[in-house]
Amino acid sequence: MSFFSYNIKNLRISTKCKQSDLATTFDVTRTTMSDYERGKSEPSLDRLIKIADFSVLVWMNLYAHQ
Repeated sequence: MSFFSYNIKNLRISTKCKQSDLATTFDVTRTTMSDYERGKSEPSLDRLIKIADFSVLVWMNLYAHQ
């Protein structure tokens, strides 16, 4: 499992989302989301930026509620 796949899966679990929820957020299919999590593929740079932006918002939100 790659660093990215491990982190994208943890992001999904920490937000209590389904793969299909994140797939919709990142404008990919659920199968693509599964491939990201299993390390079978990695996102394009544009998609990676979208995922990173979402991740920052999630962590800021989690931190703010402590």
